Amino acid sequence: MIVRSWNLRPRPGRYDDAVGLIAEGAKLAERHGARNVRLTQAATAGPSTGVLVLTCEFENLAGYGVYLEDTMTDVEAQTHNHRIRETEAPFIYESTAVLTEIDLGREAAKGGRGRVLGAASADHCRVAGATPWRSPGRPSTWPSAMERCAAACSSSTTPESVAECCARWWSTTL
Repeated sequence: MIVRSWNLRPRPGRYDDAVGLIAEGAKLAERHGARNVRLTQAATAGPSTGVLVLTCEFENLAGYGVYLEDTMTDVEAQTHNHRIRETEAPFIYESTAVLTEIDLGREAAKGGRGRVLGAASADHCRVAGATPWRSPGRPSTWPSAMERCAAACSSSTTPESVAECCARWWSTTL
């Protein structure tokens, strides 16, 4: 499964406008094949508190590619894309990410959504709950850990083996 996410920070006094414009975009996304479109808000997230996170799902990269092609030829979708990036937009477009699912083998988990683990940051590519941590007197090992993980898993040839390699690497390294 492919998950697409957008992190959007409402401008002061424009929260309702931001949600309204995002709702318009969600309808367009669904019309072009996005599934499980959701809007969430970072409730307790340090400097990211208050950020709206829009996500949607696609069966695979081919499905996501069809979505992109369809939206690129839809005048209404292109107009919406311009509106969300304008200076006058009711939110700041902070980041975006295309995420791939890592199979955790939890088929019987809550609501049949056992593979959903957490959020990923577009600028850190991390799996929630499996990232290096900071504690007093201990610096973050994130950049070097990511480089070591990439090197350890670079010979994987399928998405499943890459996911398994990364999961195994993180579980034995941290």
